[in-house]
Parts: sequence; C-alpha cells; structure tokens
Amino acid sequence: MNECLKYVRWHGRRRLYSARVPLVLWLVTDLVVLVLPQSICTRIAGSSNLNFLILLFNMIFFLAGACLFFYPTFVLGAPWFTNRRTLEQLTGISTEKQILSGLFLNLVSIFPLCLQAAAGTALMRKFAHGGTSYFQLVLADSAPLPVHFLNLAVIMPCFYLFFYLLFGRRGLKLPAWLAAAAVYSFTGNLWMFFPISTEWQAALFAALLRLLLCILLIPSCARIVRKRGY
Repeated sequence: MNECLKYVRWHGRRRLYSARVPLVLWLVTDLVVLVLPQSICTRIAGSSNLNFLILLFNMIFFLAGACLFFYPTFVLGAPWFTNRRTLEQLTGISTEKQILSGLFLNLVSIFPLCLQAAAGTALMRKFAHGGTSYFQLVLADSAPLPVHFLNLAVIMPCFYLFFYLLFGRRGLKLPAWLAAAAVYSFTGNLWMFFPISTEWQAALFAALLRLLLCILLIPSCARIVRKRGY
C-alpha cells in the first residue's frame, strides 16, 4: 500500500507539472473576465474591433471543455511506448495497480476540469448579447453527474487503453480512440433489449455494463503488457 501511495503521488506530480501551462492560463483568464465590469463586457461585445478578445476568451474556455472530455482518456495511455515507461517499470508496482492508480488520478483531476468548464460557461455569459452566446458546457442527457464522471474518468479511458495496448504502437492513438468510441457507443445502445423506459435508467444501465466490462479489461491490459514486454 505504501508503494502504491508513493506511485500515486509521483504520478500526480508529473500530471500536475505537465498541465501547469493550461492551469495558469485558465486561472489568469478566469480572474481577468471575473473582474471586468459588466459595462465593459457589454462594450466589448458590441465593438467589432474588440471581438478578438471574446474569441480569445472563448477558445481558452473551450480548451477546458475539450480537456474534460479527452484528457482523462489520453493521459492514461501516456506512459506506454515512451522513455518514461522505464521509470514506471522501476517502481515495482504491478501493471494492474498502475492502471488503477491512473484511473484514481483521473477521478481526482476531472473535478477541477469540470469546475473550470462550468466557470467558463458562467463567465462567458457576461459577453452574451443580441441572442449571441458563447462557450457553454452542456451534458448530452439527463444521467446523474456521477455517471458522467464515471464515463469520462474511468470507462472511456479503460476502453482506450485496452485498444492502445492491443494495437501496440505509439502512433495508433486515433485508431485506439475510434475503437474505444465504437465499443462505448455499442454498449450504450444495449439497453434497448431490456425493459427500460426512461433515459435516466438507460444511462445508468449503460454505465454499469461498461463498468463491468472495465473490470474485465484491466487484467486483460495487464496480460498484454506482460506478454509483449511493454
């Protein structure tokens, strides 16, 4: 357990260090937009010469929304097929525990990402005018928020990691993601074969089915790593 905690702290510091630039960028942008008086925001929104500021703020907040959906998935596969993998192997932690540690860090990191995306949605409302709105974080269905967190932080990353290791090349990130997305979509439609009548129940059923599949995929990933010597 001690070694696992050390691994989580080490891996967490690496993640925090690699994300330092966007974190500072979001914090500065949040503070700038927050302190701008509404009158100035309205003036910027109505000026064609200052529209570039709105676009700049909007793109920075959009980056937070994109990271919320893609960062947990791709960061889980980041250590494999790189020089950093040697350090991972020297820790002596089993592959299963490494994957579980990465998923735990995903759950931790998704909360500030979600808060930042929500903050961007609220702050960009200061520039809305004449029926024009900007960055908004909108969830696709009425599933509970924990289900969305589970999908983003655990389920999709597990699917991606399995195919990423199965394909076995660093350059195959996009094919691995597409394969993971296909499995994710397929498992999301299996509720139609069961007596489920509401969207909420369908989302919960899909999440539980995907979670069960992830439980099976984690040892499968470990077997691929040990067999191929990753």
